[in-house]
Amino acid sequence: MAISGRIPSGLDTNTFIEDLYSKNVLIAVKKNLVVVPVVNHSYETELKKGDGLYIAKTNTVAASEVTIGTEGVQKNPFATTGVTLTIDQYFEAPITIDYMSRRQSHTNLVNMAETESAFALAVEIDSSLCALFDALSGGGGYGTDGSAVTDDVLI
Repeated sequence: MAISGRIPSGLDTNTFIEDLYSKNVLIAVKKNLVVVPVVNHSYETELKKGDGLYIAKTNTVAASEVTIGTEGVQKNPFATTGVTLTIDQYFEAPITIDYMSRRQSHTNLVNMAETESAFALAVEIDSSLCALFDALSGGGGYGTDGSAVTDDVLI
């Protein structure tokens, strides 16, 4: 009996599970991100393409010396117009691994493809986020190599 006679029919037709692959790619993406971890994205599971995300902006509040016997002036740090961010960008890094490559390879090609897809997505996501940060300051970077670290450079 040939070896092919012992392989159940249909075994290799359903070995690629899209949800599992996607989850593995997302896990790998999170390991490669540089800028994203410093941004609050706890709301991302509730969003879908086309949603608007309202981001509150605060006013600058100044501290003043306390005068005994007088009541301080209440300041509302949120008395300003917020920003609405439209969720309109999604990225993908599709791959194809043919049946024969999977059968004949001594390495886990799917795992390698997940890693490559994750890295491509991480680069795209971080680059897009960095471009948004750069646009906040009017498109120009601040500071030069060896210059003092000031608020203008950090913010």
